Amino acid sequence: MSLKKKIILSFLTSAFIIAVLAAFEYINFIQIKKEIVFLETTDTISSKSLQLRRHEKNFFLTGDLNEVKSVRDYLKQLDDILAENRYPDSTGGLLSLRKKIDEYSRRFNHIEKIVYDFRNEFGRIKPFHMQYSIFFRIIETTFLERPLVNAELIENIFHLKKNNPAIRNLYELDSEIRTLRKDGEEILVMSKELDKIAREKVDGFIRRSQIAILIFFTVFLIAGGGAFLYVTGNVVKRLNLLTTVVERTGGGDFSKMSVGRLRWGDNDEVGVLIQKFNSMEEQLIQREKELLQSKKLAAIGTLASGVAHELNNPLNNIYTTAQRLLKKSEDECPAFIKKGLDDIPP
Repeated sequence: MSLKKKIILSFLTSAFIIAVLAAFEYINFIQIKKEIVFLETTDTISSKSLQLRRHEKNFFLTGDLNEVKSVRDYLKQLDDILAENRYPDSTGGLLSLRKKIDEYSRRFNHIEKIVYDFRNEFGRIKPFHMQYSIFFRIIETTFLERPLVNAELIENIFHLKKNNPAIRNLYELDSEIRTLRKDGEEILVMSKELDKIAREKVDGFIRRSQIAILIFFTVFLIAGGGAFLYVTGNVVKRLNLLTTVVERTGGGDFSKMSVGRLRWGDNDEVGVLIQKFNSMEEQLIQREKELLQSKKLAAIGTLASGVAHELNNPLNNIYTTAQRLLKKSEDECPAFIKKGLDDIPP
């Protein structure tokens, strides 16, 4: 693999890790955004539930009809919030809360009817007991707060039977108010539980996001740093080896570079350079052998030339002398001598 491809691969690996982290964080951000919206909804529900209970208590304490209107307004607001909610209700808490609010609304309407009936019935019996008119105001202002006490008061002072509609209304009112308050407490508990769950989910997503960032950052450092160190370390190591061999070659040592067994990733530009350098070393060794052979042959030629030169003078003298003897002796020279003299080359 070429050095360029190694660098690109390292970059792509780092980019892939960053892309995965970005995708995870984006998805996590979308989930956190949804959970925050739901958290705002649950916080609003919890706040309005508290306001509902406050106006409910004020109504039972004062009997003010404006408080009835406020209770109805908050019930409608809670119903609208739950109806408009698009958050998946995996735990069923929203559905249970909505059912409980509907039940609370029906019971409150029933209490209103009981109050209306009691006031009509009490207004009907008051003219027959004007001697106890001092108690009328007390009963009318406290029957919502203490229905049983007022039932006993009417029964004992007015000498009415327990099956009297007014007394029955007060007993029923006491039972309904107790149940309504219990329903109100459950609404508060359920809204707080939903708020708690929403906060825990938001905290969970944020915590997972932090852990993911830490993990991906660590992986990025390990993978990116490891790839960088491998690429640079491997390349630098072989370049240092190549530098040493080049210096050695400059000193006349043409021994081949030993790089060990070829590993994955060594066949890059540096690896090719090492291979070419080794090939050059082999060629230099071969050229050196050829040059040495040429020098030897040249030395032999020089030696032969010197020997030939040294032999040429005596031989030339011998030849000249032989020719002179041959001319002077002419017919006096025996035939075999003449033949021997003719055999001497010029």
